Amino acid sequence: MNITLEKKSKTDGTLRISITEADYTPAVNKKIKDYAGRANIKGFRQGKVPAGVIKNMFGKSFLADEVNNLISKSITGYIKENKLNVLGEPLPNEEKAAAIDWETQKDFEFEFQLGMAEEFSVELSSKIKITRNLIEVTDKTVEEAVEEARKRYGEVSHPETSTDDCQLFGEIKPAGDEEFKPSYIPVDRIENKQKKKFTGLKKRRHC
Repeated sequence: MNITLEKKSKTDGTLRISITEADYTPAVNKKIKDYAGRANIKGFRQGKVPAGVIKNMFGKSFLADEVNNLISKSITGYIKENKLNVLGEPLPNEEKAAAIDWETQKDFEFEFQLGMAEEFSVELSSKIKITRNLIEVTDKTVEEAVEEARKRYGEVSHPETSTDDCQLFGEIKPAGDEEFKPSYIPVDRIENKQKKKFTGLKKRRHC
């Protein structure tokens, strides 16, 4: 197997991967042998299917799987070994891939387009001053966060009467509108002077 990179620019290149019959044959033959030992095919005893039959039935599928596996490993290895700063995923040349004849071809060549980040350096002057803001987390803030988490992920109940910690679900019709609209109201977010209107209510659907 051979893999090369042709750079068209600092940020664009073509990765070419050449795979020969010797690269994939051992793995494909092993898959055929393993499958033959456990295959259940009509006309043969289980585990006694000839390798030639398995090859005729599934050989092309095993070949494609192993070639794709080699491509994936070689691309990952090449990028890592050469420390390429690749942007996104390598894009295959679909026209070349579509032209492959899996029935007769023994050797294969694939192309992938690579986008790479150009190297750059930033020199900061010692004259530049940066303000570091320290945020103090108070006990009250922690308690509020914990309480919010309890409401979101705690056990849900449906009391018969609404209380200060209820979340009301229902339908509201704004003044002047004819249609009711679904609404959600957390009672603890309502102004204290208005809360009485929303507590002690009997549920009709959900509370």
